[in-house]
Amino acid sequence: MATSTTAKKQKPVAEGDSTQSAAPGVTLTMIRLSDLFPSPTNPRKTFPESALKELSDSIRMNGVINPITVRLTSAGYEVVSGGRRYRASIMAELLEMPCIVRELTDDQVLDIQIEENLHRADVPPLEEAAAFHDLLTSKKLTVGELAGRLNKSESYVYRRLKLNQLHELYRPHIESGALPTATAEVISSYPEEVQKAMFKKTHYADGDRVTYLDTQNLRNKFKWEACTDLKKAIWPLDRAELQPGLQSCSKCEKNTAVATLLFPDGADEPKCTDKVCWKVKESVWKALCLQEWEAYNAGKNQPAKYADLHYYEMNDKKDVVKVLGYEPEVIGRYSYEVVEAGEVGAFEVLFVGAEVWYEEERDKNYTRGWIRLNGQSTSRNDNQDWEMRRIDEMDISENEKQALRDELTEKRRQIVEANARYRQEQDWRKAIVESAHSLFTSEATKPEALIQLLRLHIRASVSGHGMQRTWLDMFGKWATDWKPESFAIKVNGEGEGGKVNPKWTKGCEKEWKNVLARHQRKGEYGTMDERAWADWISQKDRSEFVDAIIISLTPFEVVAMFADLSLRFIADRVEGYNRELYDINLFRYVCEATGIDMAALKPELTITEDDKEDFEEDDDFDNDFELEEEGEDEE
Repeated sequence: MATSTTAKKQKPVAEGDSTQSAAPGVTLTMIRLSDLFPSPTNPRKTFPESALKELSDSIRMNGVINPITVRLTSAGYEVVSGGRRYRASIMAELLEMPCIVRELTDDQVLDIQIEENLHRADVPPLEEAAAFHDLLTSKKLTVGELAGRLNKSESYVYRRLKLNQLHELYRPHIESGALPTATAEVISSYPEEVQKAMFKKTHYADGDRVTYLDTQNLRNKFKWEACTDLKKAIWPLDRAELQPGLQSCSKCEKNTAVATLLFPDGADEPKCTDKVCWKVKESVWKALCLQEWEAYNAGKNQPAKYADLHYYEMNDKKDVVKVLGYEPEVIGRYSYEVVEAGEVGAFEVLFVGAEVWYEEERDKNYTRGWIRLNGQSTSRNDNQDWEMRRIDEMDISENEKQALRDELTEKRRQIVEANARYRQEQDWRKAIVESAHSLFTSEATKPEALIQLLRLHIRASVSGHGMQRTWLDMFGKWATDWKPESFAIKVNGEGEGGKVNPKWTKGCEKEWKNVLARHQRKGEYGTMDERAWADWISQKDRSEFVDAIIISLTPFEVVAMFADLSLRFIADRVEGYNRELYDINLFRYVCEATGIDMAALKPELTITEDDKEDFEEDDDFDNDFELEEEGEDEE
């Protein structure tokens, strides 16, 4: 290796010609770079080439101003501190460099390296995480002890340590800076299989550019999609060894209420961050409960009985059959009532099939209890519903009870009849539409029938919330004589005893004029016509008004209103996202067929500042334009 100019200017010092310092065991000497080697325990692993080049140029000009610290080992001199200067000296093509040789133990080496490297602000997070892990392992420190030596909080150290478990999919992004460290710490708090499953949901990719969700949004996404509420657990949270190696949930670091250094608010809503472990514990607990229940009943020489809490067929049937090896007869949820042991007709069952998010069922699923089949009680009529039972329990005379029963029975009859009538009308409408579909799709359809179909189409088009903004546009000329009772009741307000006044008063006339004029009151949202249609006029009055108008329209008015609705719809979309669906040739054809002078409607070409900005920012357009020019020159 050639010696640099700077190296020639330095006074060569042989290894034997060392200068002894005041401190015992410390020597300042010049050592050949070939005798030096980097420390394997140095927390710093990356050395940016641009920064090394700058330092190398300085060393060429000025030499190594500050000696590095080394210690003598059987393999040569280990660079304890000054790894950047050592690498920059190699880049500057020096043959030797000044070194302070110290007698150091392994622990002392680590202390020096921590002081030099881990207190810097620019330590890459993954390197810092690996260094923390090495220190905890080699020096057998606790998280608290390491935090104290580094002058960091325990939470900081613990979150950094978790980065060692960051899935390899995310590592290139944190190294490139696309993934912020705080966001990476949230991701690494979860098992690697969870990180992998959530990878595509954590960021957006635009070519080579990757943008991650902000930390809070990503935290919430993992919380709701990768966690399970521990309140839903069907097993005791303090039960350990459901499977070999699985500790209790109450002490597991995957419980957010335990790992509060990673989940500061985890104690408020304890959640499990490992769905795989959750499923294992759930399956094991179900099997244990079923096997113990079967053994318990076999010891009593009686068949095991099971009661369905909710949705047994959907939730637990497969698991039960798999464990037991047979399909048991399960008592339906609404065939029994839960009772105390010893009551008449009571027998013991194992509850299965609960939706675990039902609060009242969480402590029952896969637990034993006592039930009684409906109709077997001797104390009261269990076939009565709760409303009738409540009447029976009232402290009133029998005549008053009977009057309440009759009133409730009549009320229920009316509800049943109303429901049946509603279903009848639904089925009736469906049958009419199906018959009309057959008629209007045949070649024998008459023009008169098409007019009636247009009436139905118009009625369907003016339904819904959007109608409140346009009803005057469509039906304004008929609205002047319209006097809806519901509007009058709203304006007149309640009278004495809550009575309503449906009469059209002078106050109604005044307010109705404001509606027709689309007046907007100060401080209120929406115009009067919008408020009236949405809130002040009943649905019944609105339907009767619109239906009466549509039925009275002449065939020409029907076509005109249909055209109005259709062209409004098209006009709204000419400037929207679906504008490419409307080719200008189709408009030309329609204009020619209807006698519209399309050329007279064409506006003059105008170029705005926005057009210029779009042109300047469109790099692809610029590139294509240049390529076309080059091609023309070649031809």
